[in-house]
This record gives sequence, structure tokens and C-alpha cells, in this order.
Amino acid sequence: MESFPWSISIPVMVIILSMLFRKTLVSKIRQVRVLKKGDKSLSILFDAETNVQALPESGSGIVNDEKIISTFSTIDWFEKDEIRSHIETVRNNLFKNGIVTEKQIENLVTSEKIRTDLATLYIKYLDRPVEQPFDPVGFSLYGPLLLKYKNRAEVLRQITISLIFSDEFKAKQKEKKIALGPILGEVSVDYFLVKCTDCDEIVECEYLGYDPAIPYFRYKCKSCGKTGTYKMGSNWKNLPVEI
Repeated sequence: MESFPWSISIPVMVIILSMLFRKTLVSKIRQVRVLKKGDKSLSILFDAETNVQALPESGSGIVNDEKIISTFSTIDWFEKDEIRSHIETVRNNLFKNGIVTEKQIENLVTSEKIRTDLATLYIKYLDRPVEQPFDPVGFSLYGPLLLKYKNRAEVLRQITISLIFSDEFKAKQKEKKIALGPILGEVSVDYFLVKCTDCDEIVECEYLGYDPAIPYFRYKCKSCGKTGTYKMGSNWKNLPVEI
């Protein structure tokens, strides 16, 4: 009896082994997920035991855009027009994280725990309004991770990091600083620094004496050129009256 040549038997063996260990291979492939936000990337690594999202059941159809829109719109503050305008991004976020069937979409959207956890993070770090805490794109990006993995604390930590690196977080932190005034005091180790709230650079400060009974100073930012004067308040003691 002639044996099969290696050129045929090896590919056949590979195919058979792949079919036998399909679930194990898929589990290993899904251990690594990468989230991208702007020019930042965030890797989430999990052990196989923490991945609890089942593969689509046999015969399950791939969800279409209209089903995504209709299911997402059951969230009170999501408008169909808003979802439709971002449907390509929403669909891609869902599909790359394994949310591809109608049942999976419904499980994601109807989870009160997922919605509450995301709302808490968005309100705390991005100052989103309580009545509209997150948007369809953000929900499609982060929601699947909370649905898929048991290690919820780690997922929430990684989502928090992603939000802090976002352009929205940086812009809102800058707005908060500017709202406090053109300059802001900051303690760094054992130094008290005065920074420009527009460009976050340390400004030059010149003590000008008293005006008339309170010490004051002039500041100038070398980066943006902003300048002005400020009184130093009555808590400053033993400063020279004449300079």
C-alpha cells in the first residue's frame, strides 16, 4: 500500500488538528485586544479563563446596520439620526470585538450593569451630563469589553486610562484651568510654581512691592506672551515694602 506523499499528508493533518482544537485556537487569538483613541493605543491582555463571550451560535445571522440602529436607539438618550451618522464606526467597533449577532447586540444594550459602569466613568472623567453620559461610538467601543470579560475591575481600569488619554479629557482639563484665571499656582515636590493656564508653561514672576498695602507681582509667559499683575493676598508676610 502506497503512503501519501508529505506534500499532501501534512496539509491534511493541519486541517484536521485545526478543526479539533478550533475553540482553543480562537480563545488564544482573542486574548489580545487593542483599543485606539486618537493617536494613542491601549492593549488589554487577559487570560483565557476570563473570556466568557461565546462564539456566535451555529446558524446565527450577522446583524445588519438597521438592527444595530434600532437596538441602540432603545437607550433613552441615543437618537437614531446620531447612531446612523456614525454607523460605520459603531459597526466596526462591535464587529472587531466579536459582537456580530442580534442576540449579542441585545445582550450588550440591555445590560444595566454595563451602562451604569460606563456612565460612572464618563461622568467622572469627561464631565458628561448625567442625562446623556456616553455616546453611541463610546458605547460600541467599550461596552463589548465589559460584556466579554470576567475581570471587570481590570477592564474598567483600562477604560479609565483610555478616557484620560483622550483629547476630550485634555481639552476639558484645560478649560477648567482657564476658568480659574490666566495663571495657576502648582506645587511640585518642594517648589511652588506659577503656570500659564493657556499653554501650561511656567511663567516669570517679578515682585513689584506693595499696592498700596498689599504685595503684588507681574507675571509674563515666555511661551505665549501673556502678561499681567496680581495682588498676592494678606497671607504673605515679611516681604520688603520697598524694593
